[in-house]
Amino acid sequence: MSTTAHRSRLTPAIAAVVAATVLPLAALMATTSAAAAVDSAADASTASRVGPGAGAGPGVDIRLDPSYQQPEFQGWGTALTWFANVTGGWPQAKKAELADALFGEDGLQFTIARYNIGGGDSPETPAYMRPGAAIPGFWNRPASVGPVPGSTPDTPRDTRGWWDPANPADWNWDADANQRWWLKAAKARGATTFEAFSNSAPYFMTESGYASGNVDGNKDNLRADQYDEFAAYLATVVDHVEKADGINFDTVSPVNEPNTNYWHAKGGQEGSHWDPASQGKMAVATRAALDAVGSDAVVASPDETNPGTFVKDWAGWNAAAREAVGRLNVHTYGTDGRLAPRDLSKLSGKDLWMSEVDLGPGGIPQNFEDMRPGLALAEHINEDVAQLEPRAWVTWQSVENYRNMLPSAENQNWGLIQVDFLTDTPGAEPIRKNKKYWTMAQYSRFIKPGDHVIHTDNADTVAAIRPGDSSATVVYTNDSDQAVPVRVDLGGFAQARNGMAQTVSTTAAHNLAKGRPAQVRDGVLTAMVEPGSVTTFSLDGVSGVDPAAALHASTADSLVVNQNSGKALALAADGTSLVQRTPSSTDPAQRWRISKATDGWTNREQYTLVNTATGKELTTTSSGALRAIPSAASPGDRWTLSVTPDGRTTLLSGTTESVLDVGGQSTADGASVGLWTPTAGTNQQWFVRGADVTRVAADPVLTSPGTAPVLPDSVAVTYGDGRTESRAVTWAPVPKAAYSNSGRFSVTGVVAGLTERATATVFVSAVTGTSVPPVKTAVGVLPTLPATVTGRLAIGGTLPLDVVWDAVSASSVAAPGKFSVRGVLPATGDTTTVLVQVNPPAPVNLALNTSGAAFPKATATFTGQYDSTAAVLDGVVSSRRWTNWDPNTWRPADTLTVDLGSARTVSSVRLDFFDDQGGTRPPATADLQRQDPATSEWVSLTGGPTAVADGQVVLQRAYAGQLQRVRVVMTARPGTCIAVAEFSVFGPGASTVPSRGTDATLDSLSVGGKPVAGFEPATLAYAVDVAGDEVPLVSAVASDPFATVTVTAPKTLPGDALVVVTAEDTSATSTYRVALS
Repeated sequence: MSTTAHRSRLTPAIAAVVAATVLPLAALMATTSAAAAVDSAADASTASRVGPGAGAGPGVDIRLDPSYQQPEFQGWGTALTWFANVTGGWPQAKKAELADALFGEDGLQFTIARYNIGGGDSPETPAYMRPGAAIPGFWNRPASVGPVPGSTPDTPRDTRGWWDPANPADWNWDADANQRWWLKAAKARGATTFEAFSNSAPYFMTESGYASGNVDGNKDNLRADQYDEFAAYLATVVDHVEKADGINFDTVSPVNEPNTNYWHAKGGQEGSHWDPASQGKMAVATRAALDAVGSDAVVASPDETNPGTFVKDWAGWNAAAREAVGRLNVHTYGTDGRLAPRDLSKLSGKDLWMSEVDLGPGGIPQNFEDMRPGLALAEHINEDVAQLEPRAWVTWQSVENYRNMLPSAENQNWGLIQVDFLTDTPGAEPIRKNKKYWTMAQYSRFIKPGDHVIHTDNADTVAAIRPGDSSATVVYTNDSDQAVPVRVDLGGFAQARNGMAQTVSTTAAHNLAKGRPAQVRDGVLTAMVEPGSVTTFSLDGVSGVDPAAALHASTADSLVVNQNSGKALALAADGTSLVQRTPSSTDPAQRWRISKATDGWTNREQYTLVNTATGKELTTTSSGALRAIPSAASPGDRWTLSVTPDGRTTLLSGTTESVLDVGGQSTADGASVGLWTPTAGTNQQWFVRGADVTRVAADPVLTSPGTAPVLPDSVAVTYGDGRTESRAVTWAPVPKAAYSNSGRFSVTGVVAGLTERATATVFVSAVTGTSVPPVKTAVGVLPTLPATVTGRLAIGGTLPLDVVWDAVSASSVAAPGKFSVRGVLPATGDTTTVLVQVNPPAPVNLALNTSGAAFPKATATFTGQYDSTAAVLDGVVSSRRWTNWDPNTWRPADTLTVDLGSARTVSSVRLDFFDDQGGTRPPATADLQRQDPATSEWVSLTGGPTAVADGQVVLQRAYAGQLQRVRVVMTARPGTCIAVAEFSVFGPGASTVPSRGTDATLDSLSVGGKPVAGFEPATLAYAVDVAGDEVPLVSAVASDPFATVTVTAPKTLPGDALVVVTAEDTSATSTYRVALS
């Protein structure tokens, strides 16, 4: 596990999911009393075409492409490690219950277990790791060997050279019984694939004397003379555990997240830095050691923390290292650059695993019913599977320490299950499954080892087929707060029988719930998908591949357009070399014919690229240069095309380990195109477009039953070179029967001057209401109101509808407050409203300095050699930071000062700390101080040193007045250095941006749809009598429409409902308690 801060990207739609637990006002607008102003019923008695930008209408269209099949999937799984080290010693019934939940038939049905071979610290080292992280080593130190004379517990290095892998007395084969119990439990429940991995060598092989890393996290910790010894240690443990416990390890991974800087001596877990060359040397040594014990296990590496660093590792391996490594492992704690490991895997012929990841995700408090962590996990899986194309997907430890996730600690949702690692009564410990657990089941219980993941054109979808039968699985994530009609196009299959698909879904309200079967008719699966959900469709009756619908089956000419530059691949003027040009469908040098050269249906098929005008074929010369040569003269190169759901394509050379690349990431017309090792840069990503017409788009049309639709007079025509024009269209007659009843249908039309036909989708439906998110503006600034609102259709789904708003007067925004603006929908003639919040202008950061000016200026009593005080004034909260790291000594305290250059009026001071959860942490205490300009004395803004809680990364204090110099006096946590990412001083400035809200009160509170009697925003406790035994719906609306409202209802009556309001700027919270009886 990486100790850097891991944050999952949450789309705004995820953040707004109505989970019955977390409800921003924008999501509440449709269901609360304040919603009346923005949720008006519409009388769709007239027909009108939906305005420009309306898109393709309600619902999601997904196309499956079985012609692009990933290799056989090897399974889903988990690392064992810390949780297994703890719970493997629990009472049999409780640990069996946990094992059933992960590997059992009624659980997640995981088939992969990653076993952590511990390194272990010296016996005399005081415990310092987090619960469970001290994995026992298999060595046995003789009594005659002890600490070096004069050493202390902080330098626990015993005499080197005592350990001999050939000496049975130096081994402890009773070690790690708890984690080994889990290995056998996983196998007994059906796990078939096992990997052994290491985080660190034993302490006596390391430079620091600790299994947690070097004192300098940028340096290797394995001693230079210990490679063979460490390899022998790993291989011997693998051989013994296989024989003693009946486990067959398929792979051994000797390093973990190696090319990082967060493995520090006395950090919270085992870990070690390895330079790329050291990784390669260790892989070679491990291969030799496995051979020596007769193991056929494959060496897997580098288990790097993110794809970008993985590429750096690969570049630093020599040929022997690449030969020794049989499988590539990558983690996705960072997600940029996933395409590079995918393409390196294909070019090298090695399998790729996504071998570890988990997410909190950051910003979402611990909650076992909140669907947002589940949706974030689904998003991560979808992107990993589509972009990495891995043969397996393995989570970091699936069971997390409940105590460490409490609101008083990290307050997150790591793990799929949480239990208290330090409980005194493990036999009675609850097994707390969160929504990530049930989301994981939507994948792991349906996509099985041996299935083939296939291409889709939708990033929210993972689909797989099973060889030997006619079944398919489709997992779709709806991260919006609306039910969505989904249409899955099965036209890529040779056969798709009519029938029904079974559906199972997880939402905030239910887990793995069986739903109404989805209809499959005429090659299309249709279903309505719940809001905030992950849904699995299980189909039968699909088989084969339709060659006419396969990837690049068209024989028409194509343009190959670079994502970074927007320019097209072209023959240069010399007729041989390649350049990029401004796209032009009429330029013969840019027109290419892509033809399949192999006869399979995999993601590794090969193609030829021939320039249509000249017949020259794209190839790689013996010297590795990219050229176009006549096809008759010599066979050209064969290219593998890797494709993402949005069509980004990399072209992999069949003769070199390189891809098509625009040199230097140039965007210039005429820049050279050649070959380079995969980097996942956008200069290596291309869109293959039809050279001529690529799209004919008609706006969707809305009408009511019995009213003839008004079809558009023109359609938008898009060409491969990016040109778009409007052309007249003549539509086929529409029979009255088509619009007599609610539903949807299509109309075809003849486009003037083209052979391509246009298709318009007509929605026959009443509009039941509209949803309009609130708008915020600053005092004195007229708001920018949306051009469209979302109309909800009676037939399901939504459509964007044009809206014309009333004029807003300057007096409306003259002071902070709220007001509503009326709008008219031309499509229906009905009205809607939008709520506008007027806030004071946002303060500006007076300490910002991105130009290198003399002031503002930051200084410190000490600065780490790799860091800078200027980093805290760059306006970016990132890993670029100031620290007081000293490789020679631990610094217990330091001071960071900001000088604005002159006295300024300020409103607040804020510190953003950096926390890698290892050796680089926020301070233990911080005292924010301002310098009094009259006396030069330092005055505390925090009332003296203030404790910084574990997991706290922000410290902010209000101060209204003038100041020039401000500082923070900090003390360090034991054994860690202090890190500050940003030091901000806020005050008034020329800002038209509205400030973030500070209000954490409610505007209204309802139980069972009725307002709570006597409600006042300042009153926090209420009692409501409820008729019947069912828990009623508790709903609330914040006074600030941009505040967040969290509602936690009791499970049974009587009970308390808790409503927590968090201000938009998170500076304040209010908790309302409603006693229901």
